[in-house]
Amino acid sequence: MKKSELKKALSQYRELQQQILQLEREKERTAQRIKDHMERTGLELVELEDLTARYQQVTSVRFDQAAFKEAHGRIYKSFCRPQVVRRFTIA
Repeated sequence: MKKSELKKALSQYRELQQQILQLEREKERTAQRIKDHMERTGLELVELEDLTARYQQVTSVRFDQAAFKEAHGRIYKSFCRPQVVRRFTIA
């Protein structure tokens, strides 16, 4: 890839990144409007034609890694393994 092509690709990437961010924000605002409506009306399920929205309480159980590390530091360390990954960033 030529230097000019790389610069164009980097600029395009950054522009797309900004568009995605704007769309994610708009998506979250729209989701919040729907959630607010469902809370006000006391609905957990809304079905309109081919669309279904659910806003339900869900309980899950998760492993508390920080608490385990604090209580059993040596055991925790014995199960930790280094992991090498490649990270791609553009700033």
